[in-house]
Formats: sequence, structure tokens, C-alpha cells
Amino acid sequence: MKFLPFDHFTIKTSLTKNEAMKRIESLFKKRPSSSILKGTVYYGGETLTHTFNIYKIVKHFNRLVYPRLVGSITQDKEGSTIKVKVRFSIMFNIFLSIWFGSISLFVLFNIFIALKSLSISDIRKEPLFSLVGFYIAVIAGFNYCCIEYRKEMKELLQAQVIED
Repeated sequence: MKFLPFDHFTIKTSLTKNEAMKRIESLFKKRPSSSILKGTVYYGGETLTHTFNIYKIVKHFNRLVYPRLVGSITQDKEGSTIKVKVRFSIMFNIFLSIWFGSISLFVLFNIFIALKSLSISDIRKEPLFSLVGFYIAVIAGFNYCCIEYRKEMKELLQAQVIED
């Protein structure tokens, strides 16, 4: 979803279920990818028999900020189908809820005060700009991470991404 910090996609690969899981597990062996903006990136997570949970470990950044991939692999005739969900961590969702909730209450309070005095010019615009600006930054960052995750999974599994 472009306007909410949730995403999901399906990957179709010719690899078997076991081969796909081995490639996903190979991410955890400190496979760095680096760039000037990102720093050195390592992957962490866990895999079970047919599910996985992957997160990025970026030097100088808290891993709670980055979305995590949660997925499952199923075998079919042509290979494997991997269903992936991209979500923020629970702690970051709690932080976002508190942040957006408090600013939203402040905006609503200002609107209520302005309506009570019947003067629209009394509405303070800074909290509204803060709310909108922070929302745009969070969604833009999340969508950028989703695009990067799709590219990395596509390259890793030699697959095609099927949009959902």
C-alpha cells in the first residue's frame, strides 16, 4: 500500500523450496552490501521449515526503524512461490501511534479552539505541518525500503516479482 506502512508481494521462482530457503539463510552469513548513504548492511533473522523473518542490521542505525520481511514458501509445479509481507517492528508501530496520536490531538485541539472563537486565523499551523511532514517522511522511507527489498529478493532468488 502506497499510503500506509504495510506492503506485501509474491515472488515466483524456479528454485525448489529447499533451495530458496538455503539462499535466504545465506543472507545471515554477514553478506555486506555497502553504499555511501547506507553504510555497511548486514542481515539478521530466522528461518523455520517454510517461513522466514528477515531484518536489516545497518551500522549506525537502530534496526527497529527498518521494516522487516516476513514470508512463507510453498512448492508448486514450476518451482516455488514466496509470499512476503513487509512491516515495521511492533515497537516502531507503537512509537508511530503515540507520535501521530499526540500531534493529531494537538491539531484537533487547535481546530476546536479556533471554531470556538470563530476565527480560522487562530489555528496554529505548525503541528499540522509537523504531522504531514513526518507522515510523508515515514511513508517515503518505508516505500524506498520496500523497493530495495523487492530488488534484493528478486536478485537473490533469481525470480520475478508478482504484484499483489
